[in-house]
Amino acid sequence: MFIHSVFNKKQTFLFYSIEEFLHMAQLNNLKLRNTNPTHVNKIRKYVVDNFMKESIYFPPIVACLEAGETIQTEKPMQLTVIDGSSRIKALTDFDHMILKLISDDDEKNQRKGFFLKYRLKEMKIAVQIFEGLSEEEINQLYIDMNSKGKKVALSKRISHDSRDAINVATNKLMASHKGLNLAGIEVERASVIRPNNQKFLSLAQLRTIVILFITGTTSIRNVNLDNYGQREFDEVFDLLCIWFDELFALHPAETVGDYHQTMLASFSMIYAIVHYVNFELNDVPIKKRELILRKRMKALHSIDWRRDQDLWLQFEGNFKGKDQYYYINQNKRTTSAIVKWLFSKGGE
Repeated sequence: MFIHSVFNKKQTFLFYSIEEFLHMAQLNNLKLRNTNPTHVNKIRKYVVDNFMKESIYFPPIVACLEAGETIQTEKPMQLTVIDGSSRIKALTDFDHMILKLISDDDEKNQRKGFFLKYRLKEMKIAVQIFEGLSEEEINQLYIDMNSKGKKVALSKRISHDSRDAINVATNKLMASHKGLNLAGIEVERASVIRPNNQKFLSLAQLRTIVILFITGTTSIRNVNLDNYGQREFDEVFDLLCIWFDELFALHPAETVGDYHQTMLASFSMIYAIVHYVNFELNDVPIKKRELILRKRMKALHSIDWRRDQDLWLQFEGNFKGKDQYYYINQNKRTTSAIVKWLFSKGGE
């Protein structure tokens, strides 16, 4: 046991097995905060999806000793959890999910269930333990840990989250499509500020396009992405590559993000074009969908995409910046108006 004093409060790091947490809970020696069932279920799903690959990463549980108790050489078996109650609740109340997995008709889920049944209790979790904290200090530490930490930027989550199939497809597209590399992808910011930033899309915007191609919607709250297998991702990936090829045929990739030159540098316009090419095509066989996509994109060659034209004023927007350029709004009504206009230019 390593004991360290920070700001006059002794603390130590120890490892507890799930079996030890269960034993403490049965004896009412483990005090947990109230937990959100939805959050607890998400943690259980994370464990189920990654346990067999030994790819589970949990930050340490933070706990403290009861008032008057001190950190000794023996492992404390009575703790008040400050941060991590949901993790402990998820890991110590797994019986229902294990039974559900074992009873599943899918052999893969059955294997997961048996694996969890015999191995989960051996899992060890790091616990950071403080002594001598008052009730006020306990509550303040909980608030600080859950409100002061810096949230991981969306671009970083997209770049590094290898478990999210959408993120994997987005990164693959960014890395492999020559035109996108020439056009430029902004990976540090969630959006691009025109006209100074001339990269074509942000990584978050590229992800939005990928989602729309795969699901037919940019809102995935009610969409279960697990229903989309590798075949669907591969087919849509090829379709995305074709679409970007067609898009860069409307304007060269090297300057497509230059708002001084082209309205295609407006994400509001790109967003509408994505809706246009995917309109009512999600249930269409992929080969036919590809033919319709090409036809719709070819129809857009009749449009003059230069930015400095009054024709863009027909769509809701505002003049902004020192150059007083016109920027089209991005909302449902404006997107629908642009899509209708695009169809009027020759799309069937």
